[in-house]
Amino acid sequence: MEPSRIYNLEVTGFRSLRKVEWHPGTLNVVIGQNASGKSNLLKCLQLIAAATNGRLREYVDSHRGIGSMLWGGQDRYLTIETLTDVETATGRRLHYILELRRVDKTLDYRIAEKYQVVDKRGGTESEYDRDHEIVGLDSINLSDNTMAGFERAAGSPETLLSTAKSPFVSEQHLRAAQETLSSFLILDDFHTDSNAALRQPVTSRLETQLDQNGQNLPEVLHSLYETDYEFKDRIDAGMSAVFGDAYKELAFPPAAEQQIQLGVRWSALQRPEIAANLSDGTLRFLFIITALSLPNPPVIIAIDEPETGLHPTMMRVIAEYAADAALRSQIIFTTHSTAFLDAFSKDDPPTVTVAEIQNGETTLKVVDPDLLAHWLSDYSLGTLYRSKELEQMDAAPAKVENAA
Repeated sequence: MEPSRIYNLEVTGFRSLRKVEWHPGTLNVVIGQNASGKSNLLKCLQLIAAATNGRLREYVDSHRGIGSMLWGGQDRYLTIETLTDVETATGRRLHYILELRRVDKTLDYRIAEKYQVVDKRGGTESEYDRDHEIVGLDSINLSDNTMAGFERAAGSPETLLSTAKSPFVSEQHLRAAQETLSSFLILDDFHTDSNAALRQPVTSRLETQLDQNGQNLPEVLHSLYETDYEFKDRIDAGMSAVFGDAYKELAFPPAAEQQIQLGVRWSALQRPEIAANLSDGTLRFLFIITALSLPNPPVIIAIDEPETGLHPTMMRVIAEYAADAALRSQIIFTTHSTAFLDAFSKDDPPTVTVAEIQNGETTLKVVDPDLLAHWLSDYSLGTLYRSKELEQMDAAPAKVENAA
């Protein structure tokens, strides 16, 4: 069974994504020059996760208000439309539209949204339209409890779909839809400076999912490495593949009462080297393979420029772990590293998307996989990128996705 994934993403008016449509694969690399809009694609996915997790106001405020999120700072609204799996076993998919409209010339916004859960035959199982100006649905078939909760949230700065976390919401498909979109893990702000939280002693507590900024890496590793032998083997295998016999295992020495530190046992040292003294590259590599090895992974794992600060030998390991993780999640990387692109298998390459920008507008082109396979018979992915052949290749044929 394929993992849950986004089949189609349409964005209008968000930063440099003035009007784009994207059909990602299961394992994706997005290439392009600096400032081409690759990171804005990930920020768009972050916005979806924040909007469906009750953190929309926090997200907008962190971006200095709605005005700075709009294309050119001038457009009046932004719209994001997704077609996403809800339950792969039954073929149910979620069609979700979110629109944020600027209120006059203020930094504030008004929300319009619509969701539909459709079955594999294309029939609608549940739906809600917060603002009929979007689509104009007439029928709303939700329970009284859910409708009451939606009405209470209608005037708030958060989306109605985010209220599906409430215990008062009884619709299973609605809750599944909210859990699907809110679980996106978008990793683009990983700090390893000397004051970074992951270098400090932490309270020992159970955590099995990484935060968006990855600063709870010690807690997640401690929780999973000590209890999940398959996870431990994967982390040890990845570290050994890079560091060889110099690496022994991870360690979590106590720092104070109920506090531990992340550490690495090296063969040449008698004591673990704690996170405060580990190199930036070691921590970043450990962070990436942890994200790709989570036992209960999110629907999407997206990592911005994973090659940053890493030795080329680490690229091959990350590419292998990504290919395996793509059996459970949809994986998205942005990169402009030929070494990282060369690390992927020529026999089963990732879906390649080319991001380009002109007059402040980003375009996204998914390279035709058949054409790419033909070129990969003679050249590596990195070579094709270095020679600019990837940018010149034709786009994949247009897709028409439905619930089947």
